[in-house]
Amino acid sequence: MDIDTAKAMLQLLLGKHWILYSHFAQFVEQSKYKVINKDQWSNILEFSRTINTDLSNYDVDGAWPVMLDEFVEWLRHQRNGGATS
Repeated sequence: MDIDTAKAMLQLLLGKHWILYSHFAQFVEQSKYKVINKDQWSNILEFSRTINTDLSNYDVDGAWPVMLDEFVEWLRHQRNGGATS
């Protein structure tokens, strides 16, 4: 689905329940993504339910879509004040 529709639906589904939603929405705004495919859509919900807000249980070698790997990298970069690690 197109990115604008996906953002609106994610806001309705996760906006009040996923603490990281505002960060994810900002990431999507700044990203190259124009659409969200079925795999990404399904995994965003799973990610929101299973990954801690501090990302402590995020596994770099996990089977998440690249979009979510990029989100984690982006968020860690933001939390480190933009510093590279």
